[in-house]
Amino acid sequence: MGRKEQRNLIIRFPLSNQLFKEVQQIIGCSAKMISNALKWQQKPETRGRKRATTVKTDRRIVRMAKIQPIITSRKIKDDLKLPVSAVTVRRRLIEAKLSARSPRKAPLLKKWHVQNRLKFAKEHINWPKKKWRNILWTDESKTVLFGYSGRRQYIRRPPGTEFKPQYTVKTVKHGGKKNHGMGMFFILRCWAYLSYTRDHGSV
Repeated sequence: MGRKEQRNLIIRFPLSNQLFKEVQQIIGCSAKMISNALKWQQKPETRGRKRATTVKTDRRIVRMAKIQPIITSRKIKDDLKLPVSAVTVRRRLIEAKLSARSPRKAPLLKKWHVQNRLKFAKEHINWPKKKWRNILWTDESKTVLFGYSGRRQYIRRPPGTEFKPQYTVKTVKHGGKKNHGMGMFFILRCWAYLSYTRDHGSV
């Protein structure tokens, strides 16, 4: 009888009503082996490589990414002095649903800007489509990415939060790296458009 078979037999043996010496005689083993067999616990089966980071480290990585959405995985690794690669840090962020995404661009608005826009929207919410079709919108401006560094920027954010202020890149109308452009969009009846071009020349 092998050691493994002896251990299994000792574990299953009703020792509550038996003395160690009696069990020794029946199985043919030492008292030390009986004691060790009763203390023995099978280790859980593991597959693959051991995880490189602990639960505590994972929480620190995620916390830093939430505080600084534009931080890179390499910067997190360096700041926290982690003994793992930037790729591992990136994997932990993806597991926490904080993948790197291109940020949405939004105008840098002050409080009164927001109030005026809301006021306009509420005043015109019931306008019929007929009125909107006769409006010509034009705009010519210089768009500047606020804090633009010249490199493509990514941001880490939870799904469905792309328009939250902390996850957007602000644009302003002055200074910095600029892009000039003119845009026009309109919804006009055919006769209205022809009338406009007749009076003002071709567009």
